[in-house]
Amino acid sequence: MTNRRIQLLLAAVTVAALAPFLNKAFDIDDPLFLWMAQQIKHHPFDPYGAIVQWSSVPQPLWISMQNPPLSSYYMAAVGALFSFREIPMHLAFLLPAVATVFGTFALAQRLCRRPATAACLTLFSPVFLVSATHVMCDVLLLAFWVWAIHCWIAGLERNERRSFAFAALLISGATLTKYFGISLVPLLLLYTLVRERRARAELVWLALPVVVAIAFELLTKVKYGHALFSSAMLYLRDVAVEVRIPPQTKLMTGLSFIGGCMIGALFFASARNAKAIGVAVISFLLAAALFWICVPLAADVGSPLGLRLQGSLFATVGLCILALALWDFWKSRTADSLLLLLWVFGTFLFATFLNWSITARTVLPMTPAVSILVLRWWERAEEARAPTSFPIWRITALAILSLLIASADSWRANGSRSAAREFRKQFGPMKTRVWFQSHWGFQFYMQKGKAKPLAATSYVRPGDLIAIPSDNADPFPLPRPAVTVAEISRPTLPLLTTFAPGTGAGFYSSVRGPVPWVIARTAPDRFEMLKFQ
Repeated sequence: MTNRRIQLLLAAVTVAALAPFLNKAFDIDDPLFLWMAQQIKHHPFDPYGAIVQWSSVPQPLWISMQNPPLSSYYMAAVGALFSFREIPMHLAFLLPAVATVFGTFALAQRLCRRPATAACLTLFSPVFLVSATHVMCDVLLLAFWVWAIHCWIAGLERNERRSFAFAALLISGATLTKYFGISLVPLLLLYTLVRERRARAELVWLALPVVVAIAFELLTKVKYGHALFSSAMLYLRDVAVEVRIPPQTKLMTGLSFIGGCMIGALFFASARNAKAIGVAVISFLLAAALFWICVPLAADVGSPLGLRLQGSLFATVGLCILALALWDFWKSRTADSLLLLLWVFGTFLFATFLNWSITARTVLPMTPAVSILVLRWWERAEEARAPTSFPIWRITALAILSLLIASADSWRANGSRSAAREFRKQFGPMKTRVWFQSHWGFQFYMQKGKAKPLAATSYVRPGDLIAIPSDNADPFPLPRPAVTVAEISRPTLPLLTTFAPGTGAGFYSSVRGPVPWVIARTAPDRFEMLKFQ
């Protein structure tokens, strides 16, 4: 099959996998990106100029939004041409998802013999599939990331100035999409020095993203009185100091996250002799013991034993992924294997130790590298046995699991939208002020219905109403007594979740739990409308 046909097939599979989620409700930090996009539509040179309430008090957007604005500029263009509704936005974000899968295929062609399998493994990793159902900046960053590496390697191979320039532009785009994108500069610098064994003149192209980052820093300092690049780094440091999670807890949680987010590595595992089985058993027992000792569970977890077993399995897979990167480098001793090693370990260290909490979104950038490493290991194993055809059953099983995880996340998000609409239908016609507490998607849809976010300084009158979800984010005491006047329940996927209270699932923040997703009994989401006395 030609490359063009493979790419068309990959595009079709990507669109088919994400099509069921085109009407998914906006959730988690999606509203921040949408609000910035709406601000850009009206004030294109003032992206952070709006006032939003993303905590207990209203704040300028430059405080609440800890990401650069390129993704929101993309959304503003889409919103200006079509609308800021769910389907147009999700359709627009199919493009970076397809671009990421294409980029993984193109890069894997240089680094392994099964590039299509590597692309499918990336697509059906739970972390990628769930992230691609949002309109946040993470998948757009990954698209810039893989294509920047591909173009840089192409430039080294062909000695093409155009490829270096395009790679530098892509790194700049990655940096303006998410600050982590600037880490491509040291990654490709080290890769080039090891590969070429000398400093090439083309390395000067890596100065362009640095200049872009400095320019952004200076412009935001002048415009808002704060340099936003460095402010985001200080924010991570300050919150991390305040939360104070022990390093051993971060380590085991980080391993659990990369294992759960890239559980596809487990689908390609094989143990064909007693020695391999013994190593697998010992690895699991070691990870289980460390997870049991180092990771405390919240008191409200409904099934502590099940959560610990799943966390131990994920941590084992995560440990094996890091070991695989080391093993591949030890076996190859090439610049390509060093690139994959630094890519995986750099992302892991940043996501685990430099953030105030661990999230699947910060683990996402390593997904293509892990997929390529798994295929490189698989190909070496094939050398000792008869070559096999495309591992269709492994990819199919992974796809089914990841689609279920993405569906569970979508059900939870859609429940907030549905509840907000129901409250608007019931209480919208009343001439009573309606407040709400919480944020994420619930805040977005309540504000669309003209409800007001309750702030610590809000003046509340007797008879006012307030909507509160059971999964309340950042709650604070109500200013006066209130009684329940209505309650709405919305079903969730019964045995699988990414972010439900009492389950230990913390896909969007390890503060909620030490695993990115979990198989557990989940209760329906409840939403209450209360009346102040």
